[in-house]
Order: sequence, then C-alpha cells, then structure tokens
Amino acid sequence: SGERDGRGQRMKPIDCMIIFGLGFGFGSVFYFNEILLRDLGALAISAGRIGFGALAVWVVIAVRRIPVRLSAVQIGQCVVFGVFMFAIPFAAYPLGQQYITSGLSGIVNAMTPVAVVIVSQFWPGGERATWTKSVGVLFGFLGIVVLSLPGLQTPGSGEALAIFLTLSAPLSYAVALNYVRRLASLDVAVMTAVAQTGATLVLIPVR
Repeated sequence: SGERDGRGQRMKPIDCMIIFGLGFGFGSVFYFNEILLRDLGALAISAGRIGFGALAVWVVIAVRRIPVRLSAVQIGQCVVFGVFMFAIPFAAYPLGQQYITSGLSGIVNAMTPVAVVIVSQFWPGGERATWTKSVGVLFGFLGIVVLSLPGLQTPGSGEALAIFLTLSAPLSYAVALNYVRRLASLDVAVMTAVAQTGATLVLIPVR
C-alpha cells in the first residue's frame, strides 16, 4: 500500500527504498568513523570525506557539461555554506568519537531536526514554529537528553565535553539549511562542488 509523504500523497516503493538507503548511508558514517580513527586523525578523516565528495561532484559537472559561472560574492556564499554544512559537522563527529561511541554520535545527530526548527524560528525569513512543531521539538530534545544522560554522568571521562562538541554539528546543519536559501538561484551541483571544495580547503590547514 505504501506510506504517505508530508503532502498526503502515497509514496512509491522506490521512494521508500531511497529513504532507507539514505538512512543506512548516513548511519554507517559513524561506524566507519570509529574504524578510521584507529589509524587516521579526526580532521584528516573529515578533509578526506569532503574532498572525495567534491571530486565526485566535479566529475558529474564535467560529464554533464554544466556551466560554472559564479561571481566572487556567490563563491564566498558557497564557501560559507560549505563551512557550516560540511566542514564543521564533518569535523565535529570524528573529534567527538574519540571519546564517545558511534551509537551515541548517531543519537546526537538526531538533534538535527530539532536544531533546524529552533534556528529557523529566529532566522530572518525562516519558517516559524507551530504548536505541533514545538511539541515535537520538546519531546525530541527530551528523548536525546535521556539517551545521552549516561555519558553526561560519567566523571572525568571526557564524554560530556565530546557530546557538547558533537552537538555543534546539528546546530551547524541548521544554520546551513537556513543560509542555503541565498543560493537558490544556483545549480545544485555547482553549489555543492564549490561548497565542498571550500570546506576542504578550510580543513586542510588545520588538519
């Protein structure tokens, strides 16, 4: 029968498969971070992930012959977006996972929808929260606090600091998802390639 999306329309099986695949892909990142941290530095992992991502998007642009025409201002805006969408969160998770488990990092990542609603409420031109969204944010936040509480109660382990560091990722995502409205006129592939390239160049010096 299929599920229904946010507009009340019935979702096709392929849509459900895509959502499942995306969830699996994003969730597995925390597991692979934990493995890579055994041999690589946290920021090296971050720069590598973003750099390879940028390379893949540039290949797509070249194959599809998408024109790349950006002003200096637009390039700067793409880099700002890249810092918040890629550099900060992709660095925060492996840095935090040096002290907390991949499972706990995934739990903290669930804070992203909550952070988006909160930031959008105060962002100029952002989407205002409704009562139902506010209740959802409250329950979502309380759930994450309950699941993260054991780490916060462990004295001297560094877990509490790591959790707060990891929380900067959902907050950064929320800023990026509001900021990206400024780039609505750009081709998505071009915007993503420039943003990821800029994020990589930002991370390389501090790696």
